Amino acid sequence: SAYIDFYNDDKQIILATVDGIFAISDLNNVENFKKIKSNIFSLITYEDFYTNTQYGIKDILVYKDNLYVSFINKKKKDCFNLKIIESKINKKKLDFKTFYETSGCIDKKNKHGYLAHQGAGGRMFAGDNSIYFTTGEFRNRPLAQKKENDFGKILNIEFKSGKSKIISIGHRNPQGLYYSKKNNFIISTEHGPKG
Repeated sequence: SAYIDFYNDDKQIILATVDGIFAISDLNNVENFKKIKSNIFSLITYEDFYTNTQYGIKDILVYKDNLYVSFINKKKKDCFNLKIIESKINKKKLDFKTFYETSGCIDKKNKHGYLAHQGAGGRMFAGDNSIYFTTGEFRNRPLAQKKENDFGKILNIEFKSGKSKIISIGHRNPQGLYYSKKNNFIISTEHGPKG
């Protein structure tokens, strides 16, 4: 799978594949994407990111001249969380650094279950001065009801400070997110309980 967003006053499209390949194309010439080099391979070093469809990039967001990428991060052995990295958009090379990382991580061997592919969330949308970011509970359902962690939530993360606050709790796997600036409301959709 892959993710796209518009760039340069909607004249261009930036594409990211689930395993970290980036490309750009003019909107009037989408048959001709040009690959963009990046440092993502030195930032994400666990093999499953590139080979296991359960992991990988979850969304991209272009905001002004920056590219934000959310993905499933291996924090330590058998323990995963979500991370957002950012880079100034440069058509020759993207130089990513960490923008935000969820607190803690979810151990694959917990008593409630684990599934990253249908449980991570990762959708992003830009507000005025912040990113709205969805996180899933990776099938560890009790986490979604607890305010002490970032999992199973919709978060609001300030661009300048990187500080986050919880907007909504109790989410399973929120993969759709829309923010209406005009009406000041959020619509979120879940990867449903029957698949």
